[in-house]
Amino acid sequence: MNYEVYSYWNLLELQGVFNAVAALTASGDFTGLLRVLALVVMITLVLAVLAGRSRHEDFWRWVIMAAIVNGMLLVPKSTVILVDRTGTEPNRVVANVPIGLAALAHGASKFGDWITRAYETVFSLPNDLQFQRRGLMFGHAVLTETQFLSPDMVSGAWMKDFQEFWRECVTPDIVTGYLPIDTLRKTTDLWSAIGNTNPARYVTLSTVGTVSCHPAAYNDLGNRLNNSVVPALITSYGLKKFPNDPQAVTNAQNGIVAAYGYGPGISNTAQSIVRQAALQQAMVQAYCGVFAQSGDSNRAALCYSTAMGAYQTNQTYQVLAKIAESSMPKLKSAIEIIQYAIAPIIIAFAIVAAHLSLPVLKTYAMSLVWVQLWAPLYAVVHYIQTVKMQAYQAALGASAGTLEGSAQLVNMGVSDQAVAGMLVVAIPPIAAALVKGGEVGLQAVAGLVSAPRTAERQAADTAKGNESVGQWKTSPTVDYAASPTPVMARRNDDGSYTYAHPDGGVTYNAGTAADKATFSVKSTGREARSASRLSEAAETAAAGELVSGARTLGASIQRGIDFARSHLKETGNDNRWGIDNAAEIAKAAETAQNIQDKYLKEHEVNEKLHAAITGTAQLVAGTPELLN
Repeated sequence: MNYEVYSYWNLLELQGVFNAVAALTASGDFTGLLRVLALVVMITLVLAVLAGRSRHEDFWRWVIMAAIVNGMLLVPKSTVILVDRTGTEPNRVVANVPIGLAALAHGASKFGDWITRAYETVFSLPNDLQFQRRGLMFGHAVLTETQFLSPDMVSGAWMKDFQEFWRECVTPDIVTGYLPIDTLRKTTDLWSAIGNTNPARYVTLSTVGTVSCHPAAYNDLGNRLNNSVVPALITSYGLKKFPNDPQAVTNAQNGIVAAYGYGPGISNTAQSIVRQAALQQAMVQAYCGVFAQSGDSNRAALCYSTAMGAYQTNQTYQVLAKIAESSMPKLKSAIEIIQYAIAPIIIAFAIVAAHLSLPVLKTYAMSLVWVQLWAPLYAVVHYIQTVKMQAYQAALGASAGTLEGSAQLVNMGVSDQAVAGMLVVAIPPIAAALVKGGEVGLQAVAGLVSAPRTAERQAADTAKGNESVGQWKTSPTVDYAASPTPVMARRNDDGSYTYAHPDGGVTYNAGTAADKATFSVKSTGREARSASRLSEAAETAAAGELVSGARTLGASIQRGIDFARSHLKETGNDNRWGIDNAAEIAKAAETAQNIQDKYLKEHEVNEKLHAAITGTAQLVAGTPELLN
């Protein structure tokens, strides 16, 4: 008798485990194990009957039921036909599988497969975006992954030539305003947008040497892009998504067309879609490279930091996206394989249990159903998130397929994948709750569906305008005109530092031996208290010096007044002391007071101490009106 067992992306693993079960149950060692277990049970029952702890009928009941269970589950052999529902692998046949395992596996997988296919039929998603054909969140993965396809992944020579073309041919047109940068940001065909560069300018390419920018260099790069770079990117991507599939490239092209047509509403060929995405990456790299080649390290670093910051944020959310895409399906596959692998042990327990084997078989059968329920629940989550792709077109509007809308498209795709990642984590307890009919699994769902802490921290930093890229860090606000300090600093492996300044200059600090040393300082608080006491003593001494200076200032003013009066008296003009003399003294005192105020302000003396010092000077001088 033949039984079909349905597979989702684990056909080879299932073939291996069923072959192992068939070989194990047919071996003499397994038969010997069953005999030993049967002998132990028989001796136990005989002793129980002789001791009066059991009746004579129980012994014969066990013998008859053990023979029946053995004859029904183990002795008959059947052929298992493994069917790959994803359509990527041909059917595999495994012979001599015990009928007990074959029947249970067929029933459980048939149940899960029927529900999954029924849901897929009702949901009516495009064939190339269906869960059974392409896997969980396939459309979202295509949208986000293709946006990061870069020409240097398959051809470093073309990328180098394009950077030269950009610097020598495109950049001058951007600088003069002939080619507005907004045109490049908003166009859906970047290659055509840069196709009318100045023919009087020349560039050196690795293939044709020094030629005019247009049409010679443009045509050479275009031919290599369309005939070599883009096909290589599609092939590389197809092999990544569909390994060991002879139709990998075709499936990749169909998937790209379906995802972009269903989501952002871009009706174009896979060749054109990949070319636009690759040129977007190439243009960003070339644009930032111009700053680096011209010696403007500051703007180059900021340019690269902005691009890498967005990439880092996306990678943070990709953790949950990868859980949704591959980790949880792989976990399902592993659990399913383990369940089939322990089938010989379950059969042995059932034979030994004899007339009590029904609970053992029921528990095992329900565990198989539990795993098979994952697939239809995956299909539901897949449908919920895939349908949301239709809102991308309205959200992007005219920016769909442009450099301007690329980042937004990636953010929407990764966000939906992250949500799916949280949902699929809840699938196992939901399936367990459905199988057991309890609420324990459902109660665990709320705790599983929570935001990722790493993504939360990254989002908070991004909202503040801070981006951290490797060892490079950027600040949200930089005053390029006023700040003489470095905009960015990078610590090198040897302990030295490289500083980028606002004017574009770069300095290098080799540091000292102490900078490169690795040490740690531990404090129990005594050092802090000692430093605090020393600080207070220093502040008291400084205040005393300032008071002394104020007294000296007041005494000097008083001596000046006494000298003036004495001089006028000796010359017989003591009656001429009046407003003019007082004004001159007041002016001199004001100058001294201003000098004192400036000193106090520069040394950050607080207002109370300032008032005390000034008051001391006034009292010592004996003429407070002169200092007002």
